[in-house]
Amino acid sequence: MYSQLKRHKATVNMHIDGLAASIASVIAMAGDTIHMPANAMMMIHHPMSGVYGNAHEMRAMADTLDKVCESIQETYLAKATGITREDLGVLLDSESWLTAQECLALGLCDVVEEEKAIAASVRDFEILAKYRNTPRFIAVKDDPPAPIPSIDPVEPDTTEDVAKAKAKAILALECEL
Repeated sequence: MYSQLKRHKATVNMHIDGLAASIASVIAMAGDTIHMPANAMMMIHHPMSGVYGNAHEMRAMADTLDKVCESIQETYLAKATGITREDLGVLLDSESWLTAQECLALGLCDVVEEEKAIAASVRDFEILAKYRNTPRFIAVKDDPPAPIPSIDPVEPDTTEDVAKAKAKAILALECEL
């Protein structure tokens, strides 16, 4: 996604209205101009992966992650004006959750705008629990997901009932998506 946006001939304006975390922060670097409201954040870290396998496969994955990290660093450094490679390495090591002002100082965004009234929604809190430094104001809960309401089956008697049953099924699917 980053490369396609970067190659596009149009001016690409990025707007980070809440949180650009992980690979979303890398994709944001494709913007000619990156806008962040004062209450937005960006999280950067070294690339991660889950691997199952023997020692050779795990060592190979570590080598791959090192290459991905080099690529990600080049992406950040191509945009950032206020950071050295060494300082970027420290931020990646620390899994840094950066404010809009910090991003501006580092050159990771171009414009800090007034705060936006936003409501964040995270469906799967397990992903946030995998990070070491998730800010305290982002609640990481183990609450079970809300149950999906059941829909009573319809036994169609006529063509009109079949059409209603299909419409009900389509509506139910759209509501779950």
